[in-house]
Amino acid sequence: MQGTFVATTAKKGRIAFFLGIAVGIVLSQLIGFQFGYVSSINTANCQPIRTNITVRSPYQPRKILLDCGANVASTVQLFRETYPGGKDFLIHSFELDHRLAPYFAPYSNHVLHCPIAVSEKDGNMTAYTEATWYPGRGLKNGVDMQWGGGSLFVSGREKMRKGTGGQRLFSYRHTVRTIDLSKWIQQNTKQEDYVIFKLDVEGAEFGILKKMLNDGTFKWVDK
Repeated sequence: MQGTFVATTAKKGRIAFFLGIAVGIVLSQLIGFQFGYVSSINTANCQPIRTNITVRSPYQPRKILLDCGANVASTVQLFRETYPGGKDFLIHSFELDHRLAPYFAPYSNHVLHCPIAVSEKDGNMTAYTEATWYPGRGLKNGVDMQWGGGSLFVSGREKMRKGTGGQRLFSYRHTVRTIDLSKWIQQNTKQEDYVIFKLDVEGAEFGILKKMLNDGTFKWVDK
C-alpha cells in the first residue's frame, strides 16, 4: 500500500508539472512571450502618430480707421492721400444711403458697411436722405446746398414735408439696419490695435458717445 501511495503521488506530481508547462505556453502566446525572449514586432504596418500642433505667431496690431458717416468717400480719399501712413490703414466705412456705395469702389484695404447706420443700439430705423441729385437740384441763392447723405434724426417739419424734405431736402425715406457702434468696436477690434475714430452722423452722435463712455469703449480708441 505504501508503494502504491508513493507511485500515485509521483504520478500526480508529474501531471501537475506538465499542466503547469501547458498553462505557461498558453499564457506566453497570449502576452507575446515565447520562452525566454520577446517575440519580434512587425513594424511594416505601423503608422506614424500624427499630431496637429498649431504654432500661433504673436498678434500683430492693426491700423484701423472707423469712418462713421462716410457719405461720398471724401474722408477715405483725404485720409489715404494726406495722413502719414494712411495707405497702411484698414478703413471701415459706415453709410446709411445705399445709393452712395459706388463712390467707395476704387479703394482697396477697405470695408464698406452700407446701408448701415451707426447708433447706440441694434435695430432698424427710418433713414431720411436727399433725393437723387441733378444739376440745380440743391441750389439756394445760386449755391449748391445738397451734399448727399442723410440722418436718422429730423425735425417734425422735415418729416411732414415728404415732397421737398424740408430745409435739408430729406425727401427720400427708407428703412435701414442700425448697429450698436460701441459693441461693434469691442467685438471687431482689439485694444492692441491703433484705432482712429471719425464720427459725423447728423444728430446721432450724443447717444453713441454716451454709450461708448458707459461701456468703456474708448479704451479701444487711440484718436
